[in-house]
Amino acid sequence: MFAEYQPNVTLGYRAYTSENDLDTGISANDVTDMVKTKTNTLMLSFGGTLPIKIQKHTGTLSISNMNITDERPVDIWMLNESKNLTLLFNVNSAINPLPLTISA
Repeated sequence: MFAEYQPNVTLGYRAYTSENDLDTGISANDVTDMVKTKTNTLMLSFGGTLPIKIQKHTGTLSISNMNITDERPVDIWMLNESKNLTLLFNVNSAINPLPLTISA
């Protein structure tokens, strides 16, 4: 395409768990105080830089999908679960020395 065009692709995955090991055999410990969650996040980003004469244009499209699962042994209406999809589009244009940024 263009010799100066600088494309990039980034793929990421994050997984973590959170647990407080609450002993539910003790009568003072309530199962609703238990913490036992898993979070999985998948991230994908496309971007590129295109310099044209004295202008430099940079664009990025990012997509992120996160899923939080609550594994406590409680009724379904008491679970703290979440599914999130995030889209981000960003365009930056710079004309030396005046920068212009547009984000949506």
